[in-house]
Amino acid sequence: MNPKLKTAIIGCGVVAAKHMKAILHNSDRIELAAISDINDSAMNTLLKKSYRNNSLRLSIRQYTDYREMLDNEKPDITIITTPAGTHFRIAADALSRGSNILLEKPMTLTVSECEQLNNIAAKGNLRIALGHIYRYFPLVQIIARDLRHGVFGTPLYGSVNVFWGHGQDYYDKAPWRGTWSQDGGVIMNQTIHAIDLMSYFLGGKTTEVSGMTARQTHDMEAEDLGMSIIRKDNGTYITVTGTTSSDPSYPEASFDVLCTEGRIKAGIVSGKPYFRITSRNGFRNKTRKMNFYYIKRYIGEIVHECGFKWLFRIGNPHSFILKDLASSIIEGSFPVADGASGEESVRTVIAIYNSAKFGHTVKLPMSKEISEEIFNMEIHKSLL
Repeated sequence: MNPKLKTAIIGCGVVAAKHMKAILHNSDRIELAAISDINDSAMNTLLKKSYRNNSLRLSIRQYTDYREMLDNEKPDITIITTPAGTHFRIAADALSRGSNILLEKPMTLTVSECEQLNNIAAKGNLRIALGHIYRYFPLVQIIARDLRHGVFGTPLYGSVNVFWGHGQDYYDKAPWRGTWSQDGGVIMNQTIHAIDLMSYFLGGKTTEVSGMTARQTHDMEAEDLGMSIIRKDNGTYITVTGTTSSDPSYPEASFDVLCTEGRIKAGIVSGKPYFRITSRNGFRNKTRKMNFYYIKRYIGEIVHECGFKWLFRIGNPHSFILKDLASSIIEGSFPVADGASGEESVRTVIAIYNSAKFGHTVKLPMSKEISEEIFNMEIHKSLL
């Protein structure tokens, strides 16, 4: 029997709790050895919320210096949940010490840094998994496979709407939020999940972007509204709208994929998912509702591949990300949300920002200067 993969967490904020749950769900292959945060109280709070067993909680070592933790513990997997502006430095330190990484989105804040991390991982035969949770939502991977196999005909167009409202207090509680150097705005932070999912569904690479941004209701550096049209090299198109000015009590993300022989509409509203899948590939080209077929197929695949108990874990996609990463390390494969997908998403977002900044369509690949610099621009407060 293979030994468990030794794991460490850097950053003990809100998202870290989801990764702690993921570690518990994967306890057959994952063992948490240590955690790190510059704040002692954050580490203690995370452990108390995650572990009832006092002796087990005390066995997990705590470090205020993550480099010391990496040197002492030599983890097989390092989970990084710190602000985006710190991702490159911490991820590079972990990879250079021989650790695979699970990195929260966005991968980094520049394309160049994404490329460097992927190069370091490739040289060390290491794996990078991204916290692009939408790829691990129920049905998503099955639908993506069927799209690639032509079940819905030829993909044509996708649309994304992310209305993920936050009050001013969200940005005030953590000064790094909404800053160009550490976070970015609604496109880089809240909407990048949806951009990644649509790229996963439609395939191809971004070749051309037109975008607009605004700061309408918040006091922050970056944008709270972003819109874009994206063209892919396979002839598909994506429209994107993201805002944090919507009602915070009613968060919503919706997706629509139009193909020559079918359509996929899905989303999540206030934590409740919905979907409608239709196909015209049946008898006499009649439109058929496919929801029940996909639910049945999804349940069958989960039970067969993971076991019945994993049906009760679908509400925490981080558990599936970690399971996928562990499998890729053991089997020598690559995660569904890998470093290449993280790089593509950041490249698309940076292109959107530059299109908004300069007021014209941006074609990819972008110049070296754009790829290397932390994005920054002045945004007019249109309503404040």
